[in-house]
Amino acid sequence: MSSSLNLLLSLPSALQSEIYTYDTTYRMFSNEDFKQELSSAYFNSNTVLHRCLKEITQHMTNLIEEGNTCWHNEYGRIDPEHELSKRLPNYNSEEDFIVISHYDYDVLYFKILPKGACYENCKFFHNIFHKTRIYDGYFRNENKNNNLSKNQLDDMCIGSTSNIGIYNMNDELIEQEITMYFV
Repeated sequence: MSSSLNLLLSLPSALQSEIYTYDTTYRMFSNEDFKQELSSAYFNSNTVLHRCLKEITQHMTNLIEEGNTCWHNEYGRIDPEHELSKRLPNYNSEEDFIVISHYDYDVLYFKILPKGACYENCKFFHNIFHKTRIYDGYFRNENKNNNLSKNQLDDMCIGSTSNIGIYNMNDELIEQEITMYFV
């Protein structure tokens, strides 16, 4: 079933529509609600979550290895020249930080925290389900027709974000374009 569905979805949309008219088995796949539901489930899947966390970890590692970029949030910093507050831990490798994520309305928000951060020693965890949490960036499904503007999404972050890049998340069933925005 999976390989025949992959074959069907790889066909041009005009040909798919023609098949749907003859075979009622596949009509549900042409339904817009089904496509939206599948898209949301895909974006919220463990596979995509893992890929997104890997991308942000790699981006942070690149910033560290470049050695000429300063970055900080309220919990830690990348500071090769020691120009920022010394009270924050300095991230020297990916072993020094963790990435926490939160999925909400087709947006995957993320926060960079020091390794070992937990409820007892980090205020970020105290408001775990509260809308006032401040994130370091987010991944957004650019194909999704949601009414959230970049300004609304940036309001959930510590500052204005920049588009870092588009990552093609290829799965056997569908392809999504996921863009990472980072403060």
